[in-house]
Amino acid sequence: MNQTGAILRYLGRKHGLHPKDENEAWEVDSFFDFHSDHIMKIMNVVMKGADPKVNYEDTIVTYVAEVDRRLAKHGKQYISGSNFTWADCVAAVTFLCWVYND
Repeated sequence: MNQTGAILRYLGRKHGLHPKDENEAWEVDSFFDFHSDHIMKIMNVVMKGADPKVNYEDTIVTYVAEVDRRLAKHGKQYISGSNFTWADCVAAVTFLCWVYND
C-alpha cells in the first residue's frame, strides 16, 4: 500500500479517526490536500536547498494561518469540528516538526 493520504484514511477508518459525517470527512480530505501542497513546498527547500522562488517562512506562515482559519470557521478545537481525526495528527506533526522546531 502506498500514497500517504490513502494510508492515513485507511488507518483513520480502521481506528475510528475518520469522520462518518460526509461534511466532516470533506474537511479532513480538504485539509490533507492543502497540507500536501504546502508540505511539498517545504520539502523542496529542505531536500534541494534554498530556492529563491520559495520562501520557507512564508509557506509556514500560510500553513499556520490556514489552520487558524479552519478552526475559527467552526469555532471548535479540531480540524473537522468537534471530533479528533487523523487530520489533527497530521497538523500536530507538522507543527512539531516545522513550526516549533528550532
